Amino acid sequence: MISFQNFSFRYEESKDFTLRGIDMTVQTGEFILLTGRSGCGKTTLIRSLNGLIPHFYPGEIQGDLLMDGHSLLEMKPSELAGQVGTVFQDPRSQFFMTDTTRELAFGCENLGLPREETIDRIAKAAKELELVNYLNRSIFALSSGEKQQIAIGSVYALGPKVYIFDEPSANLDYAATKRLAEIMGKLKHAGYTIFVVEHRFYYLRDLIDRAFLIQNGKIEQEFTGEQFCSLPEETRISYGLRTAYPERDAEHYQEKPHTKDETHRLEVHKLGFAYKKGADIFQNVSFEAHAGDVIGHFDLKTLIYDERNVKTPVVIPTKKDKIKINLLKEGPIDLETEIMEIVF
Repeated sequence: MISFQNFSFRYEESKDFTLRGIDMTVQTGEFILLTGRSGCGKTTLIRSLNGLIPHFYPGEIQGDLLMDGHSLLEMKPSELAGQVGTVFQDPRSQFFMTDTTRELAFGCENLGLPREETIDRIAKAAKELELVNYLNRSIFALSSGEKQQIAIGSVYALGPKVYIFDEPSANLDYAATKRLAEIMGKLKHAGYTIFVVEHRFYYLRDLIDRAFLIQNGKIEQEFTGEQFCSLPEETRISYGLRTAYPERDAEHYQEKPHTKDETHRLEVHKLGFAYKKGADIFQNVSFEAHAGDVIGHFDLKTLIYDERNVKTPVVIPTKKDKIKINLLKEGPIDLETEIMEIVF
């Protein structure tokens, strides 16, 4: 159990408290969403949980933060490493090694674990999180989603009781986000306590036990997962929150009347690009953009909503094939390349 007890924090260089009077009790195994507008105090709260406050970010602390009756604020970083694990928004920021297997081992080695135990923990992480195919590979050859899976695996190998995810879907496409949700679901099913700081909720809606809305360093509202995902649109917008059902809510939006302004036009004709000594990145891209247009670039192999609004990745045989999709069910859009123009 984790308990914030009238917890407040002020950074050393700041005159004002970033967190003020936080009271929150989280039971073992709960899946907690922390959300709110940027700058509301979410990051400071998780820094308190993982020990960056006060060990890396000094300041004034009031109240206490307990885990199973022991103050997290009094624990050394080496003690916290085996208790609380963090997966940051950009996994590259927490990598120390250049190959995946050594990265999975790095934390265990720093804890001074025996070689045999380290090998066993790597094997367990690879099996439980389905990372076997990523072992013994260069970190630099991985996609953003694959790097994040390795980051999660390196935390898993440490055996923490609590997992913290800081905006984990920020740099992921649909397929990688779906995979992230699967891993989170496994961790939840295994009984770990999970905190997620996030602005995107659609992939978490079946996982959230409770959600806390933070505003100006305070807990403004507490919701059950069902309550949070069912907030009325007016209330949700007033809080600055995104929808948990983008595929459903999109049906309520109508395409705005749009008149092309021929005096301000961008034209691209048969544009291509390749890095030196590298393969072509794209070829023969042509499109027009007018004042008021919103241009979206999508990888059709990973994110396509078909005319039935099914959220299943569609594999496109060739870029020359003309397909029709309907993002908002307001008439088909013709696509002939990976560049798509959507006018809202």
